[in-house]
Amino acid sequence: AVVHIQVDDVNEFSPVFREPLYRATVTEGKIYDSILQVEAWDQDCSPQYSQICNYEIVTQDTPFAIDRN
Repeated sequence: AVVHIQVDDVNEFSPVFREPLYRATVTEGKIYDSILQVEAWDQDCSPQYSQICNYEIVTQDTPFAIDRN
């Protein structure tokens, strides 16, 4: 007999950011390689949960991106 098992993970824990608020100031018309770096911990991204973790910007048409490095 063949048994197929599908495991669906859920987001059990919200990320906890190092700072309660992040702000950045930019000059209009200037091109930046990086504007702001934030740091967060998420218990969903632990060795117990195989270090599987992704973040995304859900607002459409935003001129920003996430660099996972």
